[in-house]
Amino acid sequence: MILNTAAPAEPNSSDRLAYSAETAMTGLFTGSTADTTATRRLLQDLFVTEADILPGIENKILRIKIHGASRPAANRSLQSLFEQLNETEIIYPGTDIRLIYELGV
Repeated sequence: MILNTAAPAEPNSSDRLAYSAETAMTGLFTGSTADTTATRRLLQDLFVTEADILPGIENKILRIKIHGASRPAANRSLQSLFEQLNETEIIYPGTDIRLIYELGV
């Protein structure tokens, strides 16, 4: 057996960006029961989950409908996250279109 003695690869910029996004968003899951590891896992799953993007140009809305998770607890956490994001009234860059996040179960 030959051991690989090469130094581990440096994380690329997309890895660092994803980690930064996870770190920033874990703060949105508040409460004494918030588990950082579980929250990161939930966010990692969210970032690769399929979604429907439904433009409502006449209403100046871009609806992002995230496909639901397999666990009800995860869906409750995501619903809470989406409510917080929607309260901030995020505007899509370079437009006057507001993003609205929804959980499609």
